[in-house]
Amino acid sequence: MICTLCTQMLQDIREGNVAKLKPPGWEVGGAEEPGEGEKRNVNRMLRLDSIPCRFKHCQTLDGLRKSGNNCELCKYLSMFAEYRNFFRDPVQTKGSDVVTMGLYGDESFEAKQYDNIGKFLFHVGEGWKPRPLHMQIYEPIAEPSCLVEYIKDEKGVARAKESYTALSLGRPILQLDSEEDFDSLMALVQVWLNDCKQNHLLCRDDSNFIPTRVIDVGSLDDSRQPRLYVTSEKDRCTPYLTLSYCWGEQTQENTNLVTTESTFNERQISIPMDELPLCCRDAVKITRKLGFRFIWIDAICIIQEQEMKEDWIKESAQMAQIYANSILTISAGSSDRCNNRILQPRYGSDVGLQIQVKGNLSNETIGIREFPTALNQALRETEICKRGWTMQERALSSRILHFTPHQIFWQCTTTEHSEDGRNKEEMWGQNDHRLYLREELDPVELRQAWYRIVDEHKDLALTNPGDRLPALAGIAKAYHRQFKCKYLAGLWECHLPENLLWISNDIGPVIDHGKGKVPSWSWINAPGSIMHSHKTGYYDDSEILVTVEYATVEANNVDNEFLGYIRDAKIGLRGIIKKVKCLVPSFGKSDLREVDDADDQEYKDYNWQDSINFDRERDELQICWGLVISRHGDNDGSGAFEILLLEEVDAMHAIFKRVGTATLSPVKYRKLFRGASEKSIQLI
Repeated sequence: MICTLCTQMLQDIREGNVAKLKPPGWEVGGAEEPGEGEKRNVNRMLRLDSIPCRFKHCQTLDGLRKSGNNCELCKYLSMFAEYRNFFRDPVQTKGSDVVTMGLYGDESFEAKQYDNIGKFLFHVGEGWKPRPLHMQIYEPIAEPSCLVEYIKDEKGVARAKESYTALSLGRPILQLDSEEDFDSLMALVQVWLNDCKQNHLLCRDDSNFIPTRVIDVGSLDDSRQPRLYVTSEKDRCTPYLTLSYCWGEQTQENTNLVTTESTFNERQISIPMDELPLCCRDAVKITRKLGFRFIWIDAICIIQEQEMKEDWIKESAQMAQIYANSILTISAGSSDRCNNRILQPRYGSDVGLQIQVKGNLSNETIGIREFPTALNQALRETEICKRGWTMQERALSSRILHFTPHQIFWQCTTTEHSEDGRNKEEMWGQNDHRLYLREELDPVELRQAWYRIVDEHKDLALTNPGDRLPALAGIAKAYHRQFKCKYLAGLWECHLPENLLWISNDIGPVIDHGKGKVPSWSWINAPGSIMHSHKTGYYDDSEILVTVEYATVEANNVDNEFLGYIRDAKIGLRGIIKKVKCLVPSFGKSDLREVDDADDQEYKDYNWQDSINFDRERDELQICWGLVISRHGDNDGSGAFEILLLEEVDAMHAIFKRVGTATLSPVKYRKLFRGASEKSIQLI
């Protein structure tokens, strides 16, 4: 039941043309048209008085709360006033604060952006602080259709294809606290999956690959329990799902999850559901409901006792194939550890209300909720997208079903869907590395795509820092098909000089790589995040000034150059090299000088292009070596030379290790490297 004010407001919005008809209770106009810059940032810096249609509701917050005793919408809106403390700029609300509603998507505002359709604002207070809460008013879709289609009218205003009002079309976000909700959600996923299998040519996979072991999920009624199943030739065309999840802290529950040599035979008979961690239990339930027999979960399908044992090496080497050939990957973003559920009840603000409003002919349902969280924001909030191992699981999968605390999202190679009904254009999905694995890229695009992968991966967490290479192995193996050259501890031989010029954004201690021995020249050895810029061949304007004489990487697992922990790695380079003095002041700009330059004055011969980036903390003054790698731009004041900074390890055999990089202007370069000669060195 809703009050008279809420009924009037929703009916006016449902009928549309609020700005033209100016019904009672609405303030129309009186605000300047926002400039182009303000329009572009209208969702970031929002002033309530810039919205052309405003509705004075219960006048004050106290009035809204009082009305909430008899009106479910007023009660829901007053809850949002308390919800304000979750925002970045929390402002204490008072009972006397004015309550105002603002409307996006009306003809007078010409909401040409898809994400403004049906957007509604709830504001408590004056001015534009605190920021209004974004809400959505929508017409619920009766059937679980794949997509809400939008068109632009003659004025260029985006509207739902089957709607002539300021409302959007949408699907209700389910509370997911009952079996009925679960069944409805799986029915929607089944629609998306069937549509993808039947109509998406890019998503089709005719491979007959199946992992060595999978979990046979048993029966829907639990009369047959899950079990570990060893596959054979007859299973090759059988579809299977995969699970991408967070392991979490070491507990008894996730210790019980793993398959060991002692439990291997027992698990082929049965794995009781109540012994599975909650995350895996829900994954089995989803697999059953979608009508599939098999799911692959790493901790159960790989014998986990010792990482370097034969089974772990063999099965981990198939990681790229396992996820790439899965019919669907379940991404457990709503669970931050294996003993948390995937199928968790949603936030009340996301679910919202379904309200009956009297229309022209009959009562009609209108939905109201907090404006749905976009795909990129929802994923950024999940723990799973902060972990190093799960990145390749998402990147290699052709179809992903994301479970987030807000709602579910579908991503495949062709399109994206959301539970709330928005289409791909509205969801603003994050950088999708899966597409780069399936497209033929030119050399510059290929380097850029790889750099984006490794820059992002270096920011992701790993329980064991030494797992960086294995956690990236599946993606590296997929990129190898396009690079077509030797993979060298995160770098590619065909672009090795440029690849060596990565920049360390953090200065910190040496990382313990455990079983591995990572070379100084690999970005994996950086203490924190890294960056690849134009100097690394990001743009195709570099002239390489060094020759690669040899490059070798030996892994503990000699059969897999992508996966194994590194035992030995070295590069032979020939180029112009000179001993230089590095001036590293406590404050100010680092500089390179001649070794015999006694003047330690800062900013001597300063040029804005000159810069030094060390991989570790250095003494304020030390001797190192500079190896000239490349030149980019013009050979005048606008160009620059890229230098690899080295520390001498063995003078007799000319063995060095990397300590940083430098960029020098042509003037500085010619002065500093005057008289320098070429030399062959070994970099370890």
